[in-house]
Order: sequence, then structure tokens, then C-alpha cells
Amino acid sequence: MRTSAGYHPNFSYAVTTAGEVLLVESTFFDNRRSFTVYKKDPNPDTDQYRPHDLLEVHSLGDEALLLDLGITVPANPTLDIKPNCIYFTRHDPNCLWISFDLDICVFNLTTKSLERFPRLDKLNLKLKDARWFLPIT
Repeated sequence: MRTSAGYHPNFSYAVTTAGEVLLVESTFFDNRRSFTVYKKDPNPDTDQYRPHDLLEVHSLGDEALLLDLGITVPANPTLDIKPNCIYFTRHDPNCLWISFDLDICVFNLTTKSLERFPRLDKLNLKLKDARWFLPIT
């Protein structure tokens, strides 16, 4: 959905390892991608005009969000999965404004920074599409 101000919101749901449901707002504005994560307020306001309050989540703790799968996973330095980050496959040409055959991007919730998934650079992959495979631990 495109608004007159050039603001492009997109919403996704995700579930944490603890079973908590998150609402993830992905925005694209002025050639910048940003994410805001929300969870349901356990003590909602009883005001009839705001019956479903959401709280902004500033940290995923030691977990990372795989947005395309809608789940969080424990951070894993061996796999370059950093805590408090959102991993997503690029569906638009504006991730870092560089053309790649395959882009998995990482948004750090703490620093609000965006980077390409570092493991792809190490492997020099030329793939058509990205898929997440999680090893059983």
C-alpha cells in the first residue's frame, strides 16, 4: 500500500520461542527500511477507544527474528545469527541500494542499522532465491 507521503508500511506476524505473538511493522520511507516490533500489552487500557493496546518491543533479547518464517530463534554466533536482529529476504531493490543476485538483510533493533547477511559474502553465493534451513540442535 502506497500512501501519498511515500510511506510504505507492511505488517507481519511472528511467534517467539516462548510463544508470544509479535506484530512486525516494516516501513520503507525515503529509501530507508526500518522495522518496529510490537506485542500485546498484558495490562491494556480499558479506554473504549483503545481496547487493543500494543507495546513496542525494543529488544528480542538473545533471539533473532526470521521474518519470512514468522519465528524467532536463539542467536547462534556459529551461524552468524546475531541477537536482537531481524533477518529477512529482500523483496525490493532498495536494500543498501546495491544490486545482488540474492539478498538476505539484517536489521539490528539496537542500532537501527541495516546490513547484508555477512555469511553470503563469505560464501560468494550466486543463487536465485533464499530459503531458511534450521539445523536441529
